[in-house]
Amino acid sequence: MAAKKLEDLLAEKRKREEEAAALEQQIEALRQAEATRVFEQVQAQLQASARYFTTAQRNALIRLVNPDAKTPRDRTPKLPPKYQLDNGLTWRGHGKKTKGFDAWAASAEGKKWRAAHPGQEFPAYPNPKAKGKTAK
Repeated sequence: MAAKKLEDLLAEKRKREEEAAALEQQIEALRQAEATRVFEQVQAQLQASARYFTTAQRNALIRLVNPDAKTPRDRTPKLPPKYQLDNGLTWRGHGKKTKGFDAWAASAEGKKWRAAHPGQEFPAYPNPKAKGKTAK
């Protein structure tokens, strides 16, 4: 009789596993339908306001949809500072100079330094005379 009971339990287990598999298929179908509905809502909202997003917000959306995607900011390597003034202010040498560098170049100290170092734009980084303050 114990063998029959074991066979009954195994049959019931198979039946429940089949029921569980059927439930998983139903759940998957409902999730797919929900995803389609949500996608349509999100797409409508993006179409209405995407032109107002910042570059950072657009890149965040790209990473949400495709986590492996490289956004333009991700592709740009961080460069170390190229120049450093005595007050500690740094500049990478790319893009617009900070106002501090323009002011230093126009000052008497900047003019004196340039006269002593012809062909150099600003003091190189790291500057041993720098006071520790850094800005980018």
